[in-house]
Formats: sequence, structure tokens, C-alpha cells
Amino acid sequence: MVHSKHKQDIHCSYSDGHTFSHWLVNGDNAGSSSSLSLKIDNPKKVVAVYNTSSTKHNLTVTTFPYTGLDLKIDGTTYTSPRTLSVDKGTSHTIQVISPQEQDDTSKVSGTDMKYTFEKWTDGNTANPRTVTVNSDVTYTAQMKVECKIETATQPSGITTIAGSGWYIQNTNKTFTAPTVTGYTFSHWLVNGDNAAVAVHCL
Repeated sequence: MVHSKHKQDIHCSYSDGHTFSHWLVNGDNAGSSSSLSLKIDNPKKVVAVYNTSSTKHNLTVTTFPYTGLDLKIDGTTYTSPRTLSVDKGTSHTIQVISPQEQDDTSKVSGTDMKYTFEKWTDGNTANPRTVTVNSDVTYTAQMKVECKIETATQPSGITTIAGSGWYIQNTNKTFTAPTVTGYTFSHWLVNGDNAAVAVHCL
């Protein structure tokens, strides 16, 4: 109980998601200091006025070692890297589409690069995953990269060259030309250029 004529100090407390604005005493603005000192000389209604906090942070989702891949934030598809401005303390679902394929060169038929999710660079392996944003933050998906090898002969169709398929990028593959009756092996062509027997998938 506060007795008449006494002085009372009043403090506003922190409110998550809101910013203190000012005091109202009996409906009148009594200042914007977080502490209010009042002389209790009559009945008073003291109101602390808060505004909704507009704090925003950047949520960035990207991919490694290559960008330009498809990802989702809260169900909407974007291309990496993608940055959204979101409210502090909000939760969001992020996901990298996996696997996904792209057409990198016209020299191989169809899609020729494949990207498969391995993990996020913070070690988390969930995809999709839910994250809570309390500061500017970047989430990077580490991708396994594979390239497509297509084999053929010139003249076309005289034999089958083993080894077509998908290979992890930067591995080495050796191809062998089989003996074909009526033909003599001449040389290898890789993407149209004369090459040695070892093929390096770049």
C-alpha cells in the first residue's frame, strides 16, 4: 500500500518483441525515460506504452561449392544465394532441392551436372530444417557434385565404350577402346578436342 503524499519510483520492464515508448499518467504523456518518479498525492493510473519492435535481420541461404541452385525458404523457391529480411526471433524453414540437375554444356546430351545435398556447413544434416533468426545469419548447404560422362564412337555405333554414367567431380577415369574388326583405333575426342586416355571430370 502506498500512502498519500509519498514519492514512488516506477520502472518499465523489458517486453520481448516490443520497444518502450513513453509513460501516460492519468492519460497525459509523462515522458519517455524508462524510469518514472511520481509524487503520490492523489489516485493515479500509470500506463507504460510500448510499440511493436520492428527489428529486422537478414537470413541468407546459399550453396557450396556452386551457387545458382534451387532452394526453398518457407516453401517458396529461390536461386542461391538468397537473402530475406525477417523479423527478429522468427522461425523459418530452409531447404535445398536435392538432388537437382542442370545442363552445363551442349556437348553432352540432356542434363550433365548433378547436385546432391550432403550437410549444412554448421554440421546439421537435416534438409529441410527449421532455424530461428536472432541476428544476421547465413546457412550454407554443402553439395556433392557429379558430372555426366557420355561415350560414343566415330564412326557411330560400331562398338560400345564402357564407362558412361555419373562421376563425382574431380575424380579420374580411364577408358579403354576395344578391338573392332575392320577398324583401327586412332585417338580419343573429349568434348570435341583430341585427348589422352585419362579423363579428368572438371
